[in-house]
Amino acid sequence: MRGQHYDCAAVIAVLTGDQLLGLVTIERLLAAPTTAVVSQLMDSQPPIVASTTV
Repeated sequence: MRGQHYDCAAVIAVLTGDQLLGLVTIERLLAAPTTAVVSQLMDSQPPIVASTTV
């Protein structure tokens, strides 16, 4: 990831393999104590948009 250019890096996807576990904002991640666990910081039920949603 280092040295790459990104249009937006506001939200980080938390995955296990190809499965989405949740989303965590970069603001929440940076403000968390060093002992924080990502699973405690992430939104485990984020909104999902699929082609069948429209």
